[in-house]
Amino acid sequence: MALTYSVIIPYHRTPSVTCVALHALGRFCTGTVEVLLVHNETELPPSDQQLFATFPAVRVLSAPSHLTGTAALMAAIDVGLAAATRDLVAIIHGDTIVLKPGWDEEVFGYMEQEAVDALGTLAQEANPCRSWHQRIGDIWREIRHKRHPSKKDSAPLMLHFLLTKKSVLTKLDYRFQEHGPIDIRHYTRKGCSISLLSLQEMSALMWHIPNTTRLLRGELNDVKLGQELWNRWRTFWSDPYVLEHFSDLSEPMETAFRVIAAQSSGTTVPVAGAQPIANSSPAEGA
Repeated sequence: MALTYSVIIPYHRTPSVTCVALHALGRFCTGTVEVLLVHNETELPPSDQQLFATFPAVRVLSAPSHLTGTAALMAAIDVGLAAATRDLVAIIHGDTIVLKPGWDEEVFGYMEQEAVDALGTLAQEANPCRSWHQRIGDIWREIRHKRHPSKKDSAPLMLHFLLTKKSVLTKLDYRFQEHGPIDIRHYTRKGCSISLLSLQEMSALMWHIPNTTRLLRGELNDVKLGQELWNRWRTFWSDPYVLEHFSDLSEPMETAFRVIAAQSSGTTVPVAGAQPIANSSPAEGA
């Protein structure tokens, strides 16, 4: 039976990275996918409207515009779930970039094979470009990874990657805006099963760096964090596989990071192609 599912993406003014995420879905999904992009504005800025018009298959929906922060995120997910026409759903963030062809067949196929009601992760990051010393620690964490949590386990599931079913969420009587971030126990206490992907397994499927969207939205005023995040994204953009598929999409992200850095440090925006994000001396960056 052919795979059909819905992808729900909460969105708020991060066009440079969300454009990459949408391109990735278009290139690496092999099932029949319905993509729902849900924003929390009365009307999207004209530049965003023009951008998303280049993705005619994406349904752009509006959630309540008076909400901010986590409340806005939860409301957007609820709106997306209500509009989704498929029972199988994937909730991701606007900076979750799938990188493996057929990733959807693989993960939804695993759900069917293992007869689980949800597939999620506790890992905040998904990064196939992690340094060698980080990967040593990842191996130890992989050994200790608990794939099938018990009813006693409790931990919030990451919403940059959660696969589940609308029918299961109905069984749980769960609404994101009302109940907040979803926890392992929301599933297990109602007799529903869930599997958890490890950091290594997530990194084999996709790319996700925490705080990227918050920084691009101007919610984090931290030059050093901006530099650190951009250094990690530069690793992404220098990868031959990424360049093969997304080389024409890097400049908008680079510009966005430089604007944020300039606003944070009070400097002018460096020209495209310059190495540092912020114009700081070694002493200032120490």
